[in-house]
Amino acid sequence: MRRNNAQNVIGETMDQLLTSFKRQISKVFRDARRAGYFSNQDELTEDERSFIDEIVKGVQADVDWAEALFRLTEIIHLLTNRLVVVLVDEYDSPTSNAVRHGYFSQVCLV
Repeated sequence: MRRNNAQNVIGETMDQLLTSFKRQISKVFRDARRAGYFSNQDELTEDERSFIDEIVKGVQADVDWAEALFRLTEIIHLLTNRLVVVLVDEYDSPTSNAVRHGYFSQVCLV
């Protein structure tokens, strides 16, 4: 899959950070779908197909978003039978932004 030109996952509040994170994960799923990674999704379980649809639409429950990217890599591996590697650049941006805006303790709980 092509490199995702994602923006930083940041926000002035924890809610804004989570919203930004949801948008980025949804974008990764949409990009994967456009790249054809889900063309054989009929091989997936109904739960896995529902998961993909919920993430693409951005309606996955908040408690499940922390595992969304991990599940995406598992699903792409199942569909392609290839090793999936996710590289995260600028991983410190959300943390430093949370410190700057005073909600670091909330970020640590997620």
